[in-house]
Amino acid sequence: MNNRIIRKTMFDSPRICSLNLLERYILIGLLAYVNDRGNGWWSPERIRGSILTGIIKASDKKIEDALRKLADKKIIYPYSEDDIRYFHIIPRHFQILCHNCNRAKFLYITCPHERKGKKKK
Repeated sequence: MNNRIIRKTMFDSPRICSLNLLERYILIGLLAYVNDRGNGWWSPERIRGSILTGIIKASDKKIEDALRKLADKKIIYPYSEDDIRYFHIIPRHFQILCHNCNRAKFLYITCPHERKGKKKK
């Protein structure tokens, strides 16, 4: 799994600032929990077990409510495949560092993973 950096400006966003402590903690945990494309399971049980264990006690209903609030604020995007619920996080507030990222940034200013989908000028 690639390393991730949460940008220092993440909490400058009005959408993020309006989150309560549980929602913020879940969001930070989700940023570490998702795969390299930003996808993860929408599962309060898994989130409670992998992110909140021993730190914050929250029921599945509170976690579900927090996930819905993150979705309502367009921080995460829910979707389903074969009756399994997932979510997607657009990497607006975190950066995935690939193995060659530092070298590529030194040589080319941006890393290839940052240029994906961008049109050449």
